[in-house]
Amino acid sequence: MKVLFISSRFPLPADTGGKIRILNLLRLLAARHEIVMLSFARSGPVCGAHLREMARICTVHDPVEIQPGSRRGSWWFSDPRWHSDSMRLQIESEIRTGGYQFVIAAEVLAGFYAADIQALPRLVDNCELTVLKDAWTNTKQRLPVRAWWEWRKKSGFTASLVNRLDASTVVSEKERELLISLGVPPAKILVAANGVDLQHHRPEWGPPDEATIVYPGCIDFHANRDAMRYFVGEILPAIRARHPGIRLRITGEATQAQRREANPANDRSVEFTGFVPDVRPIVACSAVCVVPLRVGGGTRVKILEAMALGTPVVSTSKGAEGLPLVAGREALVTDTPASFADAVCRLLEESDLRSSIRENALRLVQRQFDWSLSLRPILAYMEGCSSASGTDTR
Repeated sequence: MKVLFISSRFPLPADTGGKIRILNLLRLLAARHEIVMLSFARSGPVCGAHLREMARICTVHDPVEIQPGSRRGSWWFSDPRWHSDSMRLQIESEIRTGGYQFVIAAEVLAGFYAADIQALPRLVDNCELTVLKDAWTNTKQRLPVRAWWEWRKKSGFTASLVNRLDASTVVSEKERELLISLGVPPAKILVAANGVDLQHHRPEWGPPDEATIVYPGCIDFHANRDAMRYFVGEILPAIRARHPGIRLRITGEATQAQRREANPANDRSVEFTGFVPDVRPIVACSAVCVVPLRVGGGTRVKILEAMALGTPVVSTSKGAEGLPLVAGREALVTDTPASFADAVCRLLEESDLRSSIRENALRLVQRQFDWSLSLRPILAYMEGCSSASGTDTR
C-alpha cells in the first residue's frame, strides 16, 4: 500500500515523546508499506545526516520550515506560520502523482492539511487535549480566562477536524473519553498507546550511580518545567536531608530562562545536560527516574523507556496516568512532596525494593508496550480500509 504521511514535525533528532512516537510509527509502517513523508521543521533547517537517516526508512521530501516564535494568544488556525502554501503544494503534487491508498497525519497540526485531501481514507494520530484542559482547570493558573479561551478554541478545532477525517487515535482511554465528550463519534477514535523500542532499550549498562537521580524530559515544554520547579523546590531538599550527596540530572535542550524557571534557587546539585545524542546511558546509570508531573496527558514515553532500561521510577498519579501500573509493584506512585521524597529515598536505601520494582516494570513493558504492539491498531485500521476497497495491502 502507498501511504502519504504528513508530520507536524521532523522526527529526528528523536528527543521528545512526540517525535519518538512519529519515528516508531514510520518504522512500523515502512516495514510493510511504501511511505512518503512530508513534514514541518520547527527549529530551523534539518541537518543532512538526519535527512539521510530518515531516507533509509521512507521517501522524504524537504521539510517545510516554520519559523520559531511565541504562539501566545493564537492557536494553529489563527497563527499565520501554520498556513503554509509550500506544504499545500507538496501535498497537491503528491496526490496528483496517484497511487496513494491512505493518508496519515501525525498530530493535529498535520491533520489540518490532511482534512483537505479528498477521496482517500485519512487518519490523524495522537490527538492530545488533556494538557490544555489541565491548564484551564488548574486552580494555580495565573490567567484562567486566557486558559479557558485557549481550551475552548483548541478543543473545538480538534473535534471539528477529527469529524472531517475518517479516524483518529489517542494514547489513552482518558483522551478517548475527552474527545467523545466534545462530540466525536466513538467509532472514529482508536486507542493506540505510546510504547518503547525494546531492541534499543535494554538493561545492559552496568550498575547505576547511587548518588544520581534523573528526569529525562525537555524543559522547553511547560509541563516539564513545572514538574522540575516543583521537584527542586519542594521535594529535593527532603531527599538531600537523608542523602546529602544526591545529584539531579535533567536532560534535553533548554534556554537559560527555562533553566532559571525550573531551578529558581540555582541549586548546584541540579545539572542540565543539554541535548545529548543518546539519553539511554544517562537514564540507565541513574539510581532512580523521577516523574513529578502535575499537568499533561497521554502516556509517558519517559516512564516506559526508564522501565525498559531497568531504572526504577517514582511518579505522581498524573505522570503515571494512562499506564496500567500497580503502585508499589511496577513503580512507586505518590502525590505529596513528603511522600514523593520518601519514595525516592526508599529506592536509594532498599535494594530488595529496587530489584522488585525493576523486575516487575521490565516484565510489564515487555508484555504490553513494544511499539509493534501499542501501534498495532493503526496498522489494523489502515489495512482494514484497503481490504474493504479491494486494494492490495502488501
